Amino acid sequence: MNKPIISKTEQAKLCKQYMQAIAVKQDKNAYKKLYLYFAPKVKTFFKQHTSTSDAEEMTHEVFMRVWQKAKTYQAEKANVSTWIFTIARNLKIDVLRQKRIAEVSLDD
Repeated sequence: MNKPIISKTEQAKLCKQYMQAIAVKQDKNAYKKLYLYFAPKVKTFFKQHTSTSDAEEMTHEVFMRVWQKAKTYQAEKANVSTWIFTIARNLKIDVLRQKRIAEVSLDD
């Protein structure tokens, strides 16, 4: 069963609708669709600098934050993809900082 191919513009509109549904109605179906679309991309982003299991855990953390912060998303300021990858980037920075602090503590 082939999915119809849609343009990036149409996909961005769908994602904004999903975010709106999550923010307003806590729509689990919209969340699932957003997760299925973005999770593989986010996981690949994390796998560049970490193990597969850590990448999976961090991906789940990103989507927990997406669910919790959906009401803060502002469609007029950024695409959903930009918003999600900003969350992912910030998490990645936090994890790298924690690792660096732990390494420094071990040397002390």
